[in-house]
Amino acid sequence: YKMWYGAYDGSTYRIGYAVSTDGIVWSKYSGNPVLNVGTPGTFDNAGVTQPSVIKEGNAYKMWYQGASSLAPWRIGYAESSDGITWNRNSNPDLSVGNSGSWDSFFVADPAVILDGDTYKMWYVGVGNDRFTHRIGYATKPSPCTIKADAGAGQVVEQASSSGASVTLNGFASTGSNITYSWSWSGGTATGANPTIFLPSGTTTVTLTVSKGSCSSTDSVAIAIQDTQPPITSATTP
Repeated sequence: YKMWYGAYDGSTYRIGYAVSTDGIVWSKYSGNPVLNVGTPGTFDNAGVTQPSVIKEGNAYKMWYQGASSLAPWRIGYAESSDGITWNRNSNPDLSVGNSGSWDSFFVADPAVILDGDTYKMWYVGVGNDRFTHRIGYATKPSPCTIKADAGAGQVVEQASSSGASVTLNGFASTGSNITYSWSWSGGTATGANPTIFLPSGTTTVTLTVSKGSCSSTDSVAIAIQDTQPPITSATTP
C-alpha cells in the first residue's frame, strides 16, 4: 500500500509519503516531504496539500491543492516514476471560475479517477462569500490511449518432443515509437512479431506495449500439441 498525505508544521502545508504491507501500520518515508512548496512566484509557493494520486502505465500522477502568497488554493498537477520524486506543472491544472461564479475564490480537495480515456475530478469550490463550500466536477481527456493486442490464440503442431517455434502477432492500437515486450513462464522476447520456442502444452504469453509513461497489456494462449495422427505400416509375414 502507498499513501500520499498532506501535513502541516504550524506554518506550511507540504505533502508526505508512507508505505504499508497491511494498510494499517504505516512507515513514513525518511526523505519527506516528497512535494514541497513551489519556487517563488509560482501558484503553490506558500503551501501544497490534499493529494489525489493514480497510477497510469508506469507513471504516478498527482493532483493537489496549492496556494501562493498572493492567491488562495488552486489545483496543481505533478508526475513521478517512483512516487517519490515529482515533476510538477508550473501552472494550475484547474483554476478558479469566472468572477462571481460559485468557485471564483478557490478550488481545492481534488479527487481524480481515470475512466476509460477520461480523467474525472470532483473538487471543492468556494465563491466570493469565502464561506460556502460546494462540490464541482471537471473532466480532461487522457493522453494515454495506447492499447495492446497480443493477437488470436494459436494451436501449433508440435515439431519435436520438446515443443515448437511460434511467431507472435503483437499490435498496438495507436502511435509510433512503441516498445513491445513479451513474457511467459520461462522466457521473454521483444519486438512486435518475435519467433519464440514454447514447450508442449498450453502457455499464456503476455504482451506489454509502452510509449513513454503509458503502457498496456494483453495476453494470448498458445497450444503446442501433436495434431497429426500416427503413421503406421504393416508388414506381411
